[in-house]
Amino acid sequence: MPICLDTTGTTFVYSLYVESILLATSSIALQGREAVCRWTLKGVDDKSTPFLLLCEPHGWQGFCSFVVVSFPTPSQRSLCLRLAVSRVSAGLSSLPLAADFAVAFVDIADLSGEERFKVDLLELRNSELQVVAVAKLHSAAQHRWTPEPMPPPSQ
Repeated sequence: MPICLDTTGTTFVYSLYVESILLATSSIALQGREAVCRWTLKGVDDKSTPFLLLCEPHGWQGFCSFVVVSFPTPSQRSLCLRLAVSRVSAGLSSLPLAADFAVAFVDIADLSGEERFKVDLLELRNSELQVVAVAKLHSAAQHRWTPEPMPPPSQ
């Protein structure tokens, strides 16, 4: 199978792997609560399977998401992502912001812009801006490829 790159060089695939989410010691009251990890981008959510909030590393398998995005130019890749740790409830895709234990806002420009994974520690904060948990995030990016040539963008 042939592999064709995006000829414009402006479309990228980002791999986002949340290895762990550990509670801050100041958030011990949340210890053992069930939660999900959610990425939100332009109103679209991707959520993990439920896990328990803990202060120590545990057996959670982590959470992997992929984002395909095009930018005006390959050198200016900026886009706001929202990572949340949310309560588990019915109708999760339409949870109000109050259902979040904590959130972090991340510019995709601050993550890895290359194929080599970069590790970042993201502080997730509550509405009072207190650190509730820390997420260990692995990120990487590569030019988008397809089995068929992509048509050039219309002008």
